[in-house]
Amino acid sequence: MTIGRRLVLLLACIAAGVGTGAAGWLLTGDGRWFLALPAVIALGWLFVADPTRCEAQRDHDRPC
Repeated sequence: MTIGRRLVLLLACIAAGVGTGAAGWLLTGDGRWFLALPAVIALGWLFVADPTRCEAQRDHDRPC
């Protein structure tokens, strides 16, 4: 996945989180609805992240 596509997905997650927060705040007046922003970003990360890229690369040709 390219950096551009990841950036677009991040911006979409931010927009969804802010939209959910704003809609909930307008309907109820409770600012806790904006906690949807980090929740949506975390959910997006679960679908986009590749945990195998975070692991250190091992050199199998070299003895330990």
